Amino acid sequence: MKQNIHLLLVIAVFTVLGQITQAAVPNQINYQGRLTDAGGNATTGNFTMSVRLYDAPTGGNIIYQETIGSVAVSKGVYSFQFGASGNGITSVLTGQDYLSLTIDGTEQSGRTKLLTVPYSMKSADSQQVATDLAELKNTLIRLGIKGNYATPVVVTTLAGSGDLGSTDAIGDAASFNYSSGIAVDSNGNIYVADSYNNKIRKITGLGEVTTLAGSGIAGSADGMGIEATFNNPSGVAVDGNGNVYVADSYNNKIRKITASGEVTTLAGSGAPGTANGTGTAAKFNGPSGVAVDQTGTLYVADTENQKIRKITASGAVTNYVGSGTSGSTDGTGTEASFYYPQGIAVDGTGTLYVADTDNQKIRKIESGGVVSTLAGSGSFGSTDGTGTLASFNGPSGVAVDANNNVYVADAGSNKIRKISPIGEVTTLAGSGVEGTMDGSGIEANFKYPEGVAVDSNGKVYVADGYNNKIRKISPE
Repeated sequence: MKQNIHLLLVIAVFTVLGQITQAAVPNQINYQGRLTDAGGNATTGNFTMSVRLYDAPTGGNIIYQETIGSVAVSKGVYSFQFGASGNGITSVLTGQDYLSLTIDGTEQSGRTKLLTVPYSMKSADSQQVATDLAELKNTLIRLGIKGNYATPVVVTTLAGSGDLGSTDAIGDAASFNYSSGIAVDSNGNIYVADSYNNKIRKITGLGEVTTLAGSGIAGSADGMGIEATFNNPSGVAVDGNGNVYVADSYNNKIRKITASGEVTTLAGSGAPGTANGTGTAAKFNGPSGVAVDQTGTLYVADTENQKIRKITASGAVTNYVGSGTSGSTDGTGTEASFYYPQGIAVDGTGTLYVADTDNQKIRKIESGGVVSTLAGSGSFGSTDGTGTLASFNGPSGVAVDANNNVYVADAGSNKIRKISPIGEVTTLAGSGVEGTMDGSGIEANFKYPEGVAVDSNGKVYVADGYNNKIRKISPE
């Protein structure tokens, strides 16, 4: 049967070439591959390989999976067999119009390296893919793609003693009280919504913490610096001019703080509601997240309204997407639905990413208000995988880097997750066990991390909520 091979491209620093042949045992397949770094140099190491077969070109249902123990990569060359477990894979191929394979390898030396080798095939006449493995014999799959290489990272504490407080100081001499939203400007300054302190804090790259605005007493007064008041601020964003925008949740307002510390109300009457309008004529209901694009347009995760709202620089508020009724429907504009959306981020092209918290999904909103699910099955979990094969547990914060990688503060999982542009979800840092330990990647601990931000150098900053700390994730 003639088959067309469709390659799925993955961006990273390894080049992977592979081929499939039929093994001596009928229900097994040989896989041989070559692994090189970005410079074409052969790679060596021991990997645990995970093999997954799907019934669709990208994701879909898993129809077969197997983990292969220690696979040696010597001078860039490796090989292994799969299909040995159970009754083999012959039966699962029956009746499949599509077949796609993903091979992930995790290096066993303690440094986290992931390589992803995906390909898919579809029969030319839309009939079933081969039910006889002999049809795969000597089929050479020249992938010529780049694998997904996860650079080892280390987690450190940038600021915060861990004790409740509101002390301005350097590093672990400073204190916070449940920080949630976090943002970083082009100069590397970090801004934190210190929620229970009712303050907006500023942290330099060296860990010096000051109070940008907020008296510490709950209120909604505009004014300079500590003369202003907030009520459980949850989300922050910063524009290219150093203006900071705040989702002032309990006040049902969006506030603006100039670089000099002057606080004004950009939009929101203060009363809960969903009215469009300009400035204080508009209404919100528990807004939790805010993002600002390169044109100065703001987007708000209007949490209790189950909507994403849009605010122009002049303060005109409109509904962007969301029906207003809780749900998880993809679609355009008000056809789409959300369930307690919290974190929101925007990339350089104006595409939005939303932590749709109670749906356990990360949603993507493209031009014209087209909403899709980037990743997340909708069920509670912390499984890595592609698209809807991955799972989250109360994702609260999102950020996006210059390469359109999305970072997620997966609060209930106590992990920081990373999503590639094609929807491949991996765990960047966090063991999944509550704690406050610094360390390499998944050896580190978090305790309900709620906010995440990424700077121009790829460093990730985390508002580690119940640890009352600001953590930094850097290349090892």
